This record gives sequence, C-alpha cells and structure tokens, in this order.
Amino acid sequence: MNKNNDFLTIKQAAELTNKSTITIRRLIKLLLMQNDPEVIHLIKQKQGRGGFIYKVKQDLIRQKYNLPTQKDKQKENLPTQKIEDDKVTQKQKPKTSNNANVNIEVLEAKTEIINILKGELYKKDHQMKTKDWQIGSLGKKIDNLIERDRETNILIKGLQDKVFMIEEAKNPEPENKTKNKPKTKRRGRLKKFLNKKIF
Repeated sequence: MNKNNDFLTIKQAAELTNKSTITIRRLIKLLLMQNDPEVIHLIKQKQGRGGFIYKVKQDLIRQKYNLPTQKDKQKENLPTQKIEDDKVTQKQKPKTSNNANVNIEVLEAKTEIINILKGELYKKDHQMKTKDWQIGSLGKKIDNLIERDRETNILIKGLQDKVFMIEEAKNPEPENKTKNKPKTKRRGRLKKFLNKKIF
C-alpha cells in the first residue's frame, strides 16, 4: 500500500469504523492534546478554509477501535507454525516502547503532582499573608481600645475629684472637727458616695 492510501480523511475513517465524523474528529483532537510523539506523526494536519483538515493513519484508527489491521489479516493467512514463531520472537524482544510510554506517563503524573503542590503552596502562602495582615490589624485595634480605656480612667478620676470638691463645698466641716476626726470617716463618705448611683 502506498503512503497516500495509508492516510484516511475523517470521512473515510468514519466509514471504516461506522462512527460519526464528529467522533473521529474528537479522537484526533484528543490524540493531539496528549502530545505523544509516536501518535502525532500518524496524524497529518493542514490548514483549510474553515479550519484544519486532518488525515489519520489507517492503522491508528484500526488500533483505537479494535479493528483488524492489514498485518492481522496477513497473519491469519500464514500457517500456524509461522505465527507461533512470531509470538516467540515478540516475547524475546524487549518492550522498549511500552517502557518508554510508562516512563512518560510517570513523568507526566509527577509533573502534574508537582504543579498541584505548587498551587497549594501558593494558596497557603496567600492565606498566611492574609492572617498576618489580620493579626496586625487586630493588634492596632487592641492598642486603640487600651488607649481609650486609659483616657476613660483619667476622665473618671477628674470627675470624681470635681464631685468631691462639690460635696465638700456643700458640707463644710469645722476646722476643729477635721483635725480631731480620723481620716477613715472621710474615706467612709467617699465609699458611700461611690456606692450611690450618680447617673
């Protein structure tokens, strides 16, 4: 078979497999997205009027849809001894392409895992920065509340001093009594005053 007959258009591949042209087109796009060098050289891609025109190797289509290939048909015609000899030689050949495919798949899986971990690390880093910012903001709010509490205490002390001055002005004590009275009575009045409701 010459090379032109080995490659099929999407319509020819659809007729061969009894599938729709859309299904064949999806298969081709999926194979191209996988970036497998062994498969990509089996697909020809040309720029057409409305998009790309694809041609696919006939053996690839037969392999993907489990159709018998030309080689399989030829093997059916060979005597059984020859087939058995072929099987023995195939067993003896090392499966380098399968090993290469497995290695490529392992590398792709590792790369994907690394990318996922990098994404998670970026998210965690962003979360840590957000937490640091929130902690700093809360620290400033706490400092402001402490400062307000201190100012409130100063104002209350000033108010208490003024109230005591007013109380003393209303009830002036004679000088003799203040000298003789112990200071505890003055403190007792202060406690009574503070126990009263001011507001």
